[in-house]
Amino acid sequence: MIERHVHLFLGLCVLTLMHQLIGCGTPSRQAVTEAPPPLIALLPLENHSNDIDAPMKVRKELHGAMSEQGYRLVDLDRIDGSLKDISVTLGVQARLLEDKPEVLGRLIPADIYCFGAVVEFAFKSAAALTMRKVEIELKLIEAKSGDVLFEGRETGITTRAGLDAAGELILNLAGKVVKSVKDSATSNVENETVKKTGDATDIVADVNLVTETREAIRKLLRRFPEQLSAR
Repeated sequence: MIERHVHLFLGLCVLTLMHQLIGCGTPSRQAVTEAPPPLIALLPLENHSNDIDAPMKVRKELHGAMSEQGYRLVDLDRIDGSLKDISVTLGVQARLLEDKPEVLGRLIPADIYCFGAVVEFAFKSAAALTMRKVEIELKLIEAKSGDVLFEGRETGITTRAGLDAAGELILNLAGKVVKSVKDSATSNVENETVKKTGDATDIVADVNLVTETREAIRKLLRRFPEQLSAR
């Protein structure tokens, strides 16, 4: 009888020990809860190109690309509204705040501030060669410490030669002419075919250099620190 009780006691001890070991190996929900990725504010970009709309186009594409990849971003209208309160509307003005994270912190609460510039945004053509080129530089600064987390420059380029180049030059010029006509057209234009043709020409001409912009952005985001994104 005593031996039987001893065996039962030992068995209970083993079960208790196993239960404790299993419990230790299972992390609690609180332990596995991950902190959200840092909040990033994309400030207006400087413009070193000849296209006055380039910074706006590039910034919008950058915001969209980063959103798709899981980055937490401050709304662009929220940023621009706050900067406007201190008469900052251009990228070159925003760049002056690069060394003043405490000022930005009061205006636009965020963990990281993204500064940058559109270095080049151009369609170039020669007798037998065309080139579309978009060059972007970005710099990420941590709000609390002022440390630079990333700094880099990337380019998106499309080149064509020979007959392809001549054809693209014609399409590009045609696209700009049609766009100009569309922009200045009044509401009494009755021929809807002209509008549809103009839309198609704009797409083929790719006046906004969307493909090259996205290529440069894609290259930059590949180099961003991984911990900045939720993915």
